[in-house]
Amino acid sequence: MKQQFYILQQAHAMDYAIQTLTNTGQQHFVVLNLMNLEGVLTHQNILKSISEKIRFRQFQNT
Repeated sequence: MKQQFYILQQAHAMDYAIQTLTNTGQQHFVVLNLMNLEGVLTHQNILKSISEKIRFRQFQNT
């Protein structure tokens, strides 16, 4: 039960981090938050999504 709750907490934290990236573009803040979420960070779809968003924002800024 504790493990399930911990995983749920991580999922909420991940959602919050991605929402923050989407809303404000504070890339460094989000990446630091994600680095604290061990295990979840290895999920390939999430990593791909975040790196694409960061690349898109960098492209917009140039």
